[in-house]
Amino acid sequence: MNAIPRIRFTIVLISTWAFACAAVAQTTIEMVYTSDPHYGLTRRFLQTDGVTAQTVSQALIQKVNTLPGRNFPQDGGVEAGSVVGPIDYLIETGDIGNRSEAAKSIQSAATSWSQFYSDYSDDLTLQDRSGQKTQLLLAPGNHDASNAIGFYRALFPLTDATVMTEIYNRMVQPALPATALTYAYSTNKVNYSRNIGGVHFLFMNIWPDSANRVWMETDLAHVPATTPVLLFTHDPPDVEPKHFTNPNGTHDVNSIDQFENLLHEVFKDDANVTSTAAIEQRAFAAFLKAHANIKAYFHGHDNYNEFYQWSGPDNDMALPTFRVDSPMKGNTSSSDETKLSFQVIALDTQTLDLTVREYLWNPDSTNGSAVPIWGTSKTISLLHTNTTQSISAHASTPQIRLKAILHQSTLEVTQNLQGTAPMTLRVFDTSGHRITSATQPTAAQHSFALNIPQQATSAGLYLVTLSSGNQVASTKVVAP
Repeated sequence: MNAIPRIRFTIVLISTWAFACAAVAQTTIEMVYTSDPHYGLTRRFLQTDGVTAQTVSQALIQKVNTLPGRNFPQDGGVEAGSVVGPIDYLIETGDIGNRSEAAKSIQSAATSWSQFYSDYSDDLTLQDRSGQKTQLLLAPGNHDASNAIGFYRALFPLTDATVMTEIYNRMVQPALPATALTYAYSTNKVNYSRNIGGVHFLFMNIWPDSANRVWMETDLAHVPATTPVLLFTHDPPDVEPKHFTNPNGTHDVNSIDQFENLLHEVFKDDANVTSTAAIEQRAFAAFLKAHANIKAYFHGHDNYNEFYQWSGPDNDMALPTFRVDSPMKGNTSSSDETKLSFQVIALDTQTLDLTVREYLWNPDSTNGSAVPIWGTSKTISLLHTNTTQSISAHASTPQIRLKAILHQSTLEVTQNLQGTAPMTLRVFDTSGHRITSATQPTAAQHSFALNIPQQATSAGLYLVTLSSGNQVASTKVVAP
């Protein structure tokens, strides 16, 4: 039933828009997602060169403020054709300030934060469905972190932790708030979660490396396996190698190696920032396979609007991934401003369907008052797996059971896979390294033992995966 009949039969004294918002609010949570405002830069905007990031972001926020009351497109997604209701959250995943490089005379992180908060909080007029001001949910970007810890090119000031400190205090809400002088990047990581409409939202510091996954493992231990999880962070799943810690032995930031030390994990592939980070991606993929309820990944950094599936370094999974545009450094919109966009997310809290829509907020480069238009959209179900080949997705299938127990260096495995196809068992450590593997002629052998190289075992968590034909399963093993 559409919104208008509901209004006429219920209360005729309130406005159509107000009631439509209330109706939507009962079952739908609506959010705006954007990233990488890069305060301190300039660009061509509305046919004028040298326009500041603050001016561009102010124009973006003006268009965000006019969202309620518009109609969603008829795209078959959540609330298709209905009136846009209250916006419950505005999500921003980093690079609030551009890196303050002295040679480029980029403004300080402190100045960038002041401008950002003025635009994205003070000038934001939206309300959530309870009538309160729309909440900001923030995650830092690589520029924010580099400003806090330094860079291999000179910054001015040499360090400025203002943005990291503000995000940390506001989102993590520590018992003892940090200051720009006391903030410690190595320990004050911006990792936090929120439960919203029956979905668990994870917000991560730059990218989910091995150190951040320790926090994630602890956080997700309190989340039922049936609860969908959405991950928001700055870097894409195929992470930038240069953001890892320098593997050169001294682990310093220098202009020769050009590692930025933004992730605690030391880079393992080689000593080259142009590498593919296959080992690190493989470890993250193994983590996703062990947590089948992580249903989607949202990121900025390499900016343009794209809805795609991340297949992992071994092309053995398909994680729904949403890349969002930047108002300043979009790969396409930096040269064609009519492609400037942010995303509008609609979550149906009853069906757990999720629709992400592109919102082209500057469709006419000669007219800043032009009405935005809807672009592409993607709807996924958070109730069912969205991974075509993910081991962990199949592991949740009730008829497939896998049990593994580690006794010293012997792994005892029992399983109920069916058929005559060969069966392959693989064991990974928490870093994603494959420790060992074995192949049995047929899945009909439901129990067997596998020797683990003694030098490869240590106390910790291991991932065991089993595949036979199109049947796959995984389980976690704790080594004493």
